[in-house]
Amino acid sequence: MMREDLPYITRDVLGKNSSQIVHTLINSVIKSSLNKDYITMEDHVFRALVETKEFNNKMIYKHEKVNDFNDIIKFSMNFLFETYLNDLNNFNYDTTIYKQFKNSKAQYYIDNTPNNEMIARDFISTMTDRYFNEQIKNYTLPLKS
Repeated sequence: MMREDLPYITRDVLGKNSSQIVHTLINSVIKSSLNKDYITMEDHVFRALVETKEFNNKMIYKHEKVNDFNDIIKFSMNFLFETYLNDLNNFNYDTTIYKQFKNSKAQYYIDNTPNNEMIARDFISTMTDRYFNEQIKNYTLPLKS
């Protein structure tokens, strides 16, 4: 799917790329909510957002090709979760979850996160799709010699 496939209202009202869309949404909320006791956005921006969400649901989130990968995604999520949990439970300090996540957390987080399951979950939830895929590749593809 290409940017040109987005509904016209998305491109025309919200913007042609992610940063423009975020900028439009934030500005609309700020402009519309200023001096009010509630949060709102401009009607035309909201309508464009609703249409974009419907488009995304149909063409991305609920698309049959995406659903074909659900089992792979679930397996990958569980695999990373169990891997990171094992690293935490066994104090494997030289692993990704320590180097990329736990060692950088404030003491408040460490003191107030009651178990390793939550830490593993939090780490996975911070991942972009690209980073998640890199992690899966790092653990599952054979090492190059």
